[in-house]
Amino acid sequence: MPIGKTGRFTFARQYSNWDIVQAQRQFHRAQTQKYLNGAADTASSLQGAISNQITGMASLAGQAAIERIKTVTSALQQSTRSINLKA
Repeated sequence: MPIGKTGRFTFARQYSNWDIVQAQRQFHRAQTQKYLNGAADTASSLQGAISNQITGMASLAGQAAIERIKTVTSALQQSTRSINLKA
């Protein structure tokens, strides 16, 4: 049976320094992996948001161009109608 640091007999398991260091390494490895997984998720979300932003801007620019074309076309149609009516 192990003897604790107080010099008294104890039933508690005593861990060697090697066991303690291995447990610390395992803990740090798990924390590092958790951080890397979170960072990858964040990067993926940010990439999706940027892609959606670019797609949205392109869509808005296309809609604005269509509206300009419609405005110019309707103005031209009205001017040709007024020319035909005068003739």
